[in-house]
Amino acid sequence: MTTIEKLRLQNYEVWENIAPSWERRRAFVERAGAPVRDWMVRELAPRPGDTVLELAAGVGETGFEAARIVGAGGRLISSDFSPAMLDAARRRGGELGVDNVDYRVIDAERIELESGSVDGVLCRYAYMLMADPAAALAEAHRVLRPGGRLALAVFGAPQRNPFFALVAMKLAQRGHLPPPDPEGPGLFGMASPERTTRLLEAAGFDEVRVEELPAPRFGFADVDEYLTTVADTAGPLALALRGLPDDERAQIKSELEEAFAPFATDGGYELPGLTLAVVATKPGTKTASNPRSQLLAGIPVAERRLELAGIPTAVLEGGAGPPVVLLHGPGESAPNWRWVIPQLVETHRVIAPDLPAHGSTAAPDDGLGAERVLGWLGALIERTCDSPPALVGHVLGGAIGARFAIAAGERLSRLVLVDSLGLARFRPSARFALGLVGFVTRPSERSYDRFMRQCSYDLDALRERMGEEWEPFAYYNLELARAPNAKVAGKLLRRLGIPPIPPEELARIAVPTSLIWGRHDRANRLEVAQAAHDRYGWPLHVIEDSADDPARDQPEAFLRALHVALGRTVTAT
Repeated sequence: MTTIEKLRLQNYEVWENIAPSWERRRAFVERAGAPVRDWMVRELAPRPGDTVLELAAGVGETGFEAARIVGAGGRLISSDFSPAMLDAARRRGGELGVDNVDYRVIDAERIELESGSVDGVLCRYAYMLMADPAAALAEAHRVLRPGGRLALAVFGAPQRNPFFALVAMKLAQRGHLPPPDPEGPGLFGMASPERTTRLLEAAGFDEVRVEELPAPRFGFADVDEYLTTVADTAGPLALALRGLPDDERAQIKSELEEAFAPFATDGGYELPGLTLAVVATKPGTKTASNPRSQLLAGIPVAERRLELAGIPTAVLEGGAGPPVVLLHGPGESAPNWRWVIPQLVETHRVIAPDLPAHGSTAAPDDGLGAERVLGWLGALIERTCDSPPALVGHVLGGAIGARFAIAAGERLSRLVLVDSLGLARFRPSARFALGLVGFVTRPSERSYDRFMRQCSYDLDALRERMGEEWEPFAYYNLELARAPNAKVAGKLLRRLGIPPIPPEELARIAVPTSLIWGRHDRANRLEVAQAAHDRYGWPLHVIEDSADDPARDQPEAFLRALHVALGRTVTAT
């Protein structure tokens, strides 16, 4: 038997033994790993009708999120090479009522599926443990269709993962585990971003992106609870712990109590973690399964990720000149500014982030109150602007911008509110309200069409103007509405967008402020803007033949008004 075959057999025996206790601890494991699960599903970007394969699924929670998005017309293949683990996933799927799932025993290193048969592959915390991760990644590449994505997670550096690393070190010192090999199978076998990238590129993937996520975080009352948890869930560590004599276990417990002192809390201990979250693409013709990339193709911006107030944030940047920050509306993302960015970068340095819990920006575990969001915006300005920027906020982005101008107006040069929330009580038309509720509660192509007819001046004309771009635009907005972060995004809207800002607070805005409004806005009607103009003296630019998004409905007219609001006389063409 070869070394690789021996390792495969050992892995099989580990997970067959661990499956019952892993299932009992499901809630604990999933709670700690939820941020990573959400990131993976978001970056995989499955769309309705897709086929998604989850490898080494465990109890299947990551794949079940994707199953919800692909819908009845799509399919999840939930797989594990351990039949006992797969049985646990099947039970969990039954509890959740997920019925578009095929459960299969599959070895990730030898996937028994046809080449080019799936649209996306998920694999959380497994590739680093596999006997031959290079072969497994090559197999994932083979079964993906051109343009399909792989989203995976592995543990980062051991010093950033004390939950596993400290006990692993103690076990290795006593000869119960082999010494760690930074490039061999093990919990930290893919902790190097460079090695992980090389493995993916060697397997044929491109567009490899590695992101560090500060997760999972594990909390426990005392070291006894910690050791029991590890023995129930931590794969090879678990079996080693289970076989310890009582005296060695007591000695390890004593040493860990000393090592855990820096992580003590009032209720016990909380250990931080670090995950390398990775997304990669199989080269080939892009399809609607990667709509964000399609929407950004040809737009003169670069996309990067910044850690802002503890929130990993996607930011589009381009152009040179005075800085202007663009904040989009609720349920949207920075690519929604794509109609005006190409012209705006000719005169300005454009910074367009995805708002927290929107697009490719994460939702923090500890909530999104006003202080956190305004701190996030302040950090964005500090990191991206060499002078106070003009801030252009659309709907929710406008409400956030107004609140920031009240709190820290000296950090802005101008404020432009576009069909903004926060200026008055939210009183949409009945049809708009019905369309909004229908789309939020049951996002589908039909409910999206109905809602967009309330958001657009002439939806049919918009579709005709967009041509082939309409499909990725619609798919991406549907994905965002179905994504795990959608509920957090909704809370952000209710906390910072819907509540009206008191007039006495708005009167404190000292930075030059302008209003741009669609005449046919059915959500924030024109009289809201007119009242603000009358009360505060803010210039008002009304865009004809436009609903609540003039940058999309009438981009040239919007740009002309924006240049005036920004104090320029440039004419948009």
